[in-house]
Amino acid sequence: TRDGDARRRRATRRRDGERAAKKDDDAASRRATCAAAALTVAMATTTYARPVRAYADRRTVVRREIKREDFESLRDFERARSGERASESAKDSERGIPVTLSSSSEGENESAMMYTEPPRRATARRKGAFDARRAASAAFQWSVIGGVVYSVRRAQRRSEDVSKNLARRFAYADAEPDALVGTRWRVYADIGRESGTWMPPAWGQSGMRLVCPIAIEFKDNGVVEPIATGAFTPTKFEAGTWSIDGDTLRFNLKMVGGLRRGDIEFGEESLYFKTLAWGDKVSANKGRMLVNQTRFLIRREWRSVGTFKTERIDADEDAGAQLVPPMRVRVPE
Repeated sequence: TRDGDARRRRATRRRDGERAAKKDDDAASRRATCAAAALTVAMATTTYARPVRAYADRRTVVRREIKREDFESLRDFERARSGERASESAKDSERGIPVTLSSSSEGENESAMMYTEPPRRATARRKGAFDARRAASAAFQWSVIGGVVYSVRRAQRRSEDVSKNLARRFAYADAEPDALVGTRWRVYADIGRESGTWMPPAWGQSGMRLVCPIAIEFKDNGVVEPIATGAFTPTKFEAGTWSIDGDTLRFNLKMVGGLRRGDIEFGEESLYFKTLAWGDKVSANKGRMLVNQTRFLIRREWRSVGTFKTERIDADEDAGAQLVPPMRVRVPE
C-alpha cells in the first residue's frame, strides 16, 4: 500500500510538472506573438525616424481574458467587459500603443514601458468662435501689403517733388509745352533683353545688344521725324508722334519692314520712347524703350526692349548721315 501511494504521488507530481511546462510554453508563445504584433503596429504608426525595438522579457504580464463562465449573470459580464473597454480606450488615447511589453510576477512597472505617440484629438470649434492666431496672421499680411503700397506711393510723390524742384530751380516750370519744337536730338537706342521684360523667353536670350543711333527732330502738331540713321542699321524709321505730360516726354518711331539681327526680332511696329524733359531740355539719363504687343490675340501689353540716351544736336551742324555714328553690335564675352 505504501509503495502504491508513493507511485501515485510521483505520477501526480510528474503530471503537474508537465502541465506547468506546457503553461510556460504557452505563455512564452503568447509573449512572442504580442511582441511581434506590437512591433508591426509601431512601425506602421510611429511618425519619427527613431528605431523602435519591441521585445518580451521575464517581466511581461498577460492579463486574464474576461470570460462568460466567470460571472453568475450576463449583466455582470457585460458590465465588466464595458469597464475594461472604457479603461483601455482611455489609456490608449492618453499614452498611445505600447511598444515594449514588460511586466513581472512581482508587479507592473509602468515607467519601463514604451508607447507610441498618442493620436491628437481634434478639437471641435464652435461656430463663430474667434480665432486669435488666424486674426493675427491676417492682420500681419494686410499690414505688409499696406506698407508696400505706402512705400510705392511715397516714392512716387518724392519723384514728383524732385522733378518740380528741378523745374523751379532751372526756371522750367513755366516753360511752354512747345519749347521742344524745332530742336534736334541724337537718340542712342540700346536694344536688347531687359530684366523683367515680358518678351518671349528666346528673344534676346544670347545677351546681344544693338546700339542704333538715330537723329530726330521735334516738329509742330506733335510730329517727330527721323532725319538720319546710323549706317548698317537693319531697318528704316518713319515719322511718329511726341507729347509731354508734366515732365514726362513720350515719342515713337515706326520701324519699316521690322528689324532682325540674331535673336532680336521685331515686326513692322513702333518703338516707344519715354524719358524726362523740362522745357527745351531733355534728361541725359537713360530712358525706357518699349513695344506694344498682343498676348493671346486679345490682351495688349507694354514690353520693355531696351534703354536709350539723348544728346542735343547744335544748330550749326548740317543734316545728313554724319549726324550719327554707325550702328554697333555688343556681344557678351
